[in-house]
Amino acid sequence: MFAICLSGTLLLADSGEVSELTQLRAENALLKNQVASLKKQLAQTKKPPTKTKSPPTIEKKVEAPKPNPKLDAFWASYDEWRTRRQQELRFRIKNPRNWTTELLRTFQQELRSALRSRLYISPSFQDEIGVGQIAKVYKVAVFQIGDASNMLVKLPVRDYEVTVVKGGGRTQYVIRSKETKVLVWIKGIDTTKLADGGKARIYRPMAITGTRAYTTSLGEKRTVFVLEPFDSLPPRNAR
Repeated sequence: MFAICLSGTLLLADSGEVSELTQLRAENALLKNQVASLKKQLAQTKKPPTKTKSPPTIEKKVEAPKPNPKLDAFWASYDEWRTRRQQELRFRIKNPRNWTTELLRTFQQELRSALRSRLYISPSFQDEIGVGQIAKVYKVAVFQIGDASNMLVKLPVRDYEVTVVKGGGRTQYVIRSKETKVLVWIKGIDTTKLADGGKARIYRPMAITGTRAYTTSLGEKRTVFVLEPFDSLPPRNAR
């Protein structure tokens, strides 16, 4: 029997209890040392979080559209032609006795399109043609193939002729639709399967964008209007 003083308290314990208590203390001290060692190792292996750098922002410079004098001239001519066409249609509608009911209806529909549509495309080239006009082209007669995308053609241009006939105290208006063939230059259309003297199926809106001079086989110089597919032109706001 042994007397042991713990925290000022006297306890009695035999030798077996003392040895067990000593062993527990030793194990406890060993565990504390192991925990401290593990914490030290963890602190050494733990790396501070790396800050990811965001990629630098690249500002895109918006370039101003380059000047296009040819396109500007085309749209200026288009505006003039559209205004002139509206005036012509109004004049025809205000003089209904000169036209049949069917033609008047056609003129009225075309005038509405010319006034309301953002882009006016004429159903066909009519009267006097010129730069700035846009119209649907269907079939043309091929006059001469230039290369794989250029050709001279005979473009049908429609017009109306009103003849006043008086007799028997009555006045009649005879309306005749006439069509003339105008030699023009078409570019931007595939000509690889066409031949001189044949027919070309266009079936798309074409725009008169300018003029072109060429020399005939006889050495004569001529100037004709140039037609291009309207959908191949840069948009108007690209000026």
